[in-house]
Amino acid sequence: MLTPEGYKSRLTESKFDEYLETFGAVCIEGPKYCGKTWMARSRANSAAFVGNPENNFQTRTMAQISPDLVLKGFEVDKDNNKGKFILTGSATPNHKGILHSGTARIGKVRMNTMSLYETGDSTGEASLKDIFEDRMENAITGNVTVEQLIYYAVRGGWPGNLETPEKICGNLAKEYLKTVVDDDMFSVDGVKRDSRKVWSLLHSLARNESTLVSNSTIRKDI
Repeated sequence: MLTPEGYKSRLTESKFDEYLETFGAVCIEGPKYCGKTWMARSRANSAAFVGNPENNFQTRTMAQISPDLVLKGFEVDKDNNKGKFILTGSATPNHKGILHSGTARIGKVRMNTMSLYETGDSTGEASLKDIFEDRMENAITGNVTVEQLIYYAVRGGWPGNLETPEKICGNLAKEYLKTVVDDDMFSVDGVKRDSRKVWSLLHSLARNESTLVSNSTIRKDI
């Protein structure tokens, strides 16, 4: 396996492993930088990085010419073997010209940024599932300061940000948002939007975090 050094286990691995035994290919979907590639590598025997810019995106060019040049035995339908391919990527796909939807051939596993349990900052004794099912019992889980909670919120659950010093850990989230506003929103449908309005919307949503507000309230705030 190609498991990267320092890899932390993820809660979605159980479903991922189950799907590898069910489908010919499994696609890991989720936001950028949440750990999709690392989880894929933890179960892979070989890898081809189509987005690698090396030699002017040579791997991508070869894949466009003929998938077999990059992935031998590319066709998932060629036999009934399971778990032949693991697919991952954060870009919004352009479905124009897609020849097959992947139905019954490609299983999709959703992945998000790390929970505090996955990062090791929580014991997991307090279960959200138990709360929603009204089975939660009071328990002493240790002292957690307000400063710690603020730090966890600012740092986020991106695997690559866990060891970043507290004073600068918020930089990743700032640059992440810039990428969403400046690049990702345009790549979805090719429509160029007013970035000032988008930032105003984001600021309004942040100010109204943990409250219930109507769209009209947000419009006025913007």
